[in-house]
Amino acid sequence: MIYIFKTTHKYIIKSFGSHILYTVFLILETFCPAWTKDNSMKTCPHCIQMQEELKLAHAEIASLKEKVSKALRNNPLTGLPNKVALHEYLELCIPNAKRQDNITAVFFTDLDNFKNINDQYSHEFGDECLQAAAKAYKDCLREADSLFHISGDEFIVVATLKDIHEAEIVKKKLQKSIDDTKVMYGDVQVNLGVSVGYDIVFSYDDANSTLTRADHNLQSDKKERKNLGLRQERDS
Repeated sequence: MIYIFKTTHKYIIKSFGSHILYTVFLILETFCPAWTKDNSMKTCPHCIQMQEELKLAHAEIASLKEKVSKALRNNPLTGLPNKVALHEYLELCIPNAKRQDNITAVFFTDLDNFKNINDQYSHEFGDECLQAAAKAYKDCLREADSLFHISGDEFIVVATLKDIHEAEIVKKKLQKSIDDTKVMYGDVQVNLGVSVGYDIVFSYDDANSTLTRADHNLQSDKKERKNLGLRQERDS
């Protein structure tokens, strides 16, 4: 918002959020004689042109801000919201945890043997597997569920459930969606698998504590799947 106060042959301009406009007004006062006359801004062709250019500039700046904000909050490979967006989302969910009849659960997922896939085939093929996993998750989740790609082969789902027993159902659904995903490397079919750990969001939580508990349960699931021969130990 800009307020213009006329003083003795001068204008005092208060500009909130744009120092560029102050410079523009100084230029107008210097190069446009009509600017210093009362009510002439509406008819001065220079002023009108400058106003139109300023509108376009503001629109471009707003568009760039939106693109930057999206880039900061989305994974470039899968297009899914990233870790920054996840923390922001959880901080919104936590205060509502006590007031809701339903419960909110966080599911921490990690693809089985993903490092081996990268090493045996290629990182480009590994990217294809991540994109396939992202699609599989999206296809099996409800519209109300939220999916995040936080790094590498780690995805997180935030879901609203009727009760704690439903969490195990969601876990099995996530695992089945990845088990059913086959990615072709030439003539070779590569089967995917996933480990999943989950925990409940409590009203006294913060984002980090919720994710820490879910990650702890994920590590337990990894060990269990390793003992079943479904997951190999990573070299690093």
